[in-house]
Amino acid sequence: MVILPVVVGTWWYRSIRYSGDQILINTTQLFMHFMYKTPNMNMKRLSMVLTAAFEFDPRSNKEATIRPTDNIQVPQLIRELGNINVKKKEPPFCYPYSLKARVLVMAHLARMEVSDDIEEDQRFVVRKSPALLQEMVNVGCQLTMMANSRGGFHAPRLVSIENCMKLTQMIVQGLQESKSPLLQLPHFEEEHLRYCVSKKYKVRSLQDLVSLKDSDRRSMLRFLGEEKYDEVMAVLASFPSITMDTKLQVLDDEDSNNITAGSIVTVTVTLTRKRMAEVFEKEQNVTPCLVVGEEASTEDAATQGDVSKTKAKVW
Repeated sequence: MVILPVVVGTWWYRSIRYSGDQILINTTQLFMHFMYKTPNMNMKRLSMVLTAAFEFDPRSNKEATIRPTDNIQVPQLIRELGNINVKKKEPPFCYPYSLKARVLVMAHLARMEVSDDIEEDQRFVVRKSPALLQEMVNVGCQLTMMANSRGGFHAPRLVSIENCMKLTQMIVQGLQESKSPLLQLPHFEEEHLRYCVSKKYKVRSLQDLVSLKDSDRRSMLRFLGEEKYDEVMAVLASFPSITMDTKLQVLDDEDSNNITAGSIVTVTVTLTRKRMAEVFEKEQNVTPCLVVGEEASTEDAATQGDVSKTKAKVW
């Protein structure tokens, strides 16, 4: 008789603290406040708002921790990073949990090595960040709908929503915005990029690397041994390749493809996700066909040339 009320009470207490996406309601309100206060949010401000989430506060989330060693390790990381605004007195950005989370995110993007004590906390912050950024996108969409229907305040700018998506990508890839996406591959370092961006190859993205011929790719990655090269190719093949198709329609009209002024247009977006290996195989299959076609056309031209020459001799 005692266990059932305790279980129900625990479930009810937890349900009123979290939203349907398992985000703390206090965090959602925090995001709404700052997105309303700062409609045009740059990347630095966005990272500060993200790391101020109550998910990183031990008082609101038992998974978050503040360690005694943070007083030594966090200031050391701040000195190494050099771009952390420690003097910011605006709450909650000045709180210890927010400062620690912000430093750990910046260290993750800079690919800095951290001690074993704080690495677990960094993994926790990185694991939580994509869901929190998605919640910020949802909050931005809600504020935009409210601004369009009611008016009276400025909706978040599109650049703020775009920065949320960019920061999600940066955290997942573990790269800063200005860094090359090739650094996601194993055994790639900054000094190796000069082989890729040379005038001969001009490889700046993973798609460019996939589209190279096998011989050119191996020649460009000559700084890798056979085993490391195979690992790079295996990781490259596992990357996703997404294509997007859009279709514009006016659903209420008989001619749905005829768009006129004042029409309510429905945009249908279809995303197709494939593995990079499938794209790579397709590239390899198409290229020989083109080569064979070129050779055949060359042979036909040569044959025609021989025939014309023969005819010329006959005439």
